Amino acid sequence: MQSIQPECLEITVLGRTRYVSIIRVITFTIAKIRGFSEDKANDFVIAVGEACVNSIRHGYESKIGEIVLRYLVYPDRLCIVVKDMGKGFDPKFARQYMKRRDAERPERMGMGLTLIAKVMDEVEYDSKPFSGTLVRMTKYRADRQTDGDQKGTRLDDPT
Repeated sequence: MQSIQPECLEITVLGRTRYVSIIRVITFTIAKIRGFSEDKANDFVIAVGEACVNSIRHGYESKIGEIVLRYLVYPDRLCIVVKDMGKGFDPKFARQYMKRRDAERPERMGMGLTLIAKVMDEVEYDSKPFSGTLVRMTKYRADRQTDGDQKGTRLDDPT
C-alpha cells in the first residue's frame, strides 16, 4: 500500500510575539479550509499559539530567532509542526511540570504544554538542551476520511 503524501505549507517567522497573531489567523484559516469545525479550528489556534509563545519565551528568551511552522495536510487529519533553534528543554522535566497542579508550578512552567495536550489528538516533542525544539501537533477530522480527498478544499484550490 502506498503512503499518502501530505500537502505541505511551510512558513518561517521571526520569534516575536507580534507575529503570533498572524500565525493564529493562518492556522485558523487552514483548519477551516480543510473542513474542521470552528471549535476544532480554534483548538489548533490555541495549540499553535502556545507552541510559538513557548518558543519565544523559553527557547529564545531575550534573543530573536526564527520559528518554522509546517502545516501537513492529510485527507483525514491536519498536522502542524512548530520548530525553533532555541535553547531546547528536557521533555522529561516538562512531563513532570505537566503533572503538577497550577499552584505547584514554578513560573507557570508546563501550562502551555498541558493546554496543547488537552486540545490536540496527538502531540510529540523532540527537544534537547541547546538544540532547539520541535512540537508536532495532530488533530483528526471527525469523519476520519482516508479514501481520498473528497471533502474539504486543497490548499492550492482557488475556490
